[in-house]
Amino acid sequence: MKNQNPLVSIVTPSFNQVHFLKDTIESVLQQDYSPIEYIVVDGGSTDGSVELLKTYGNRIDWVSEKDRGQSNGINKGFRKAKGEIIGWINSDDTYEPGAIRRAVDFLQKNPDIDVVYSDCNIILKDGRNNGVIRTQEFDMYKQLNHGNIIPQPTAFFRKRVFGEIGYLDEKLHYAMDYDFWTRIGKKLKIKKMKGEILANFRMYPESKSISHYHLFWPEIYEISLRNSGERYSRMYFFHYLRWMNKVFFGSPLYSFIRDVHLRLRG
Repeated sequence: MKNQNPLVSIVTPSFNQVHFLKDTIESVLQQDYSPIEYIVVDGGSTDGSVELLKTYGNRIDWVSEKDRGQSNGINKGFRKAKGEIIGWINSDDTYEPGAIRRAVDFLQKNPDIDVVYSDCNIILKDGRNNGVIRTQEFDMYKQLNHGNIIPQPTAFFRKRVFGEIGYLDEKLHYAMDYDFWTRIGKKLKIKKMKGEILANFRMYPESKSISHYHLFWPEIYEISLRNSGERYSRMYFFHYLRWMNKVFFGSPLYSFIRDVHLRLRG
């Protein structure tokens, strides 16, 4: 009998993350869903990532070449994707078992929904669980003024989104996901899957989201303002304090404020 499931395209950008890349790949290839098109866009790694990718043969559609930053690399994958439904998972994050099947089932039952997402596990560098990011229903006011609601690795969206709002803004190098969900939310429907955890977000000192936080903040704030966010919102004060502490005061207060923010964001 012919498979009636829609094709799902998963895109992974990667650059010199061979220590995590295998876990990410395996979390995609071991999903209990078919058909999946898996695209890895490597930015020209020199750490053994290419050699690892070669071991998967034709199970992965991959390319390794210099790009113009992460947003450009992800867009390469998005433009190659043939699937009706798209997922984007970075090379240090992983999917939970059954994540793709559950997301597709939700979208099939809710044809008016364009993006679905869920709560998200936080994992450490060694893969140990370190808590859960509890999300809320998507709300544009909170998205702009309280912070990004959607944990990026948990999100799945319909390819038709690109025709409505375009691709990632390649001028952004840190908050491209926040910008993408915000643009989608202004025109299309986004829904949380209640009671689900679809993915694991890896947080560790060297990760981009922590080590480069002082660079994330200006992009986040600019995106909020250009979409009519409040100049002195709750998000502004959290991010400004974190940014000031990261740049000027060292890590203990930074870590405390980060933990408080994670607890309050939901």
